[in-house]
Amino acid sequence: MAIEKRPLEDIRSVARRNRDFAWPHRGKSNRLEPICRPRFDVSFALKAGDKVFTVGSCFASNIRTHLEAAGLAVHPADIKKDIPAAYRVNNIDFRYSSMTIRQGFQWALEPDSLPARSACHIPTGEGRVFDPTIDHQTDGPVAEVQDIAAKITRADKAVADCRVVIMTLGLVESVFDKQAGLYLES
Repeated sequence: MAIEKRPLEDIRSVARRNRDFAWPHRGKSNRLEPICRPRFDVSFALKAGDKVFTVGSCFASNIRTHLEAAGLAVHPADIKKDIPAAYRVNNIDFRYSSMTIRQGFQWALEPDSLPARSACHIPTGEGRVFDPTIDHQTDGPVAEVQDIAAKITRADKAVADCRVVIMTLGLVESVFDKQAGLYLES
């Protein structure tokens, strides 16, 4: 349930007026630390050979790096190298809200349960579109943009074969496209 609903045009102006909108930096006094020190009573242990799926924010990416260094099989596959340079940004495979994570899994495992990503495509002219369901920075020819989405969806299918799923949440704001009925990443 949304705490507050605002039209998309209003979001940027609200962010500009909010002095706490900037992401804090470690080592400086900030509004997020120290906020909590969670305690975990771990109910399982990772074992050699376990398949682990990481999804979410940059924190999930950092966890992934450490698990790979420990010799675990971590999914999804790194697709950045398979994406044309014009679209390749560090966070193209990040998902920031629980709603976009769920949608990604639905497109991968239950594709008929949602509208296609193309329902949100923003035409930019001359056969080019921007796909706001993916966190990338540029538009492109329809076929290229759809190919990137298909690679992300194929990578997400690995979640079904993993014993452990590690999910982290980044920015929790969610933008919902009412017309398409989908949550957006960008």
